[in-house]
Amino acid sequence: MLMFTLIDGENISYDVAIVPDLRGTVDGEIAPKRSLQGEVAFEIPQDAKDLKLEIDPILFGDKAIIKLDR
Repeated sequence: MLMFTLIDGENISYDVAIVPDLRGTVDGEIAPKRSLQGEVAFEIPQDAKDLKLEIDPILFGDKAIIKLDR
């Protein structure tokens, strides 16, 4: 299971938004040499800057932080 959080340049965090029409799922186990594709959505202010996506596998593995362009 993965946990996603979006963080802006002011260290305000945003949780995943439940929205219709997302393709695929980005939750679940990933077998070795396999991949997982899907979409995740966040509701954020239009002027939010310096966004980072934090991916936390919760049970196993290390947290990853990815800087996003906007």
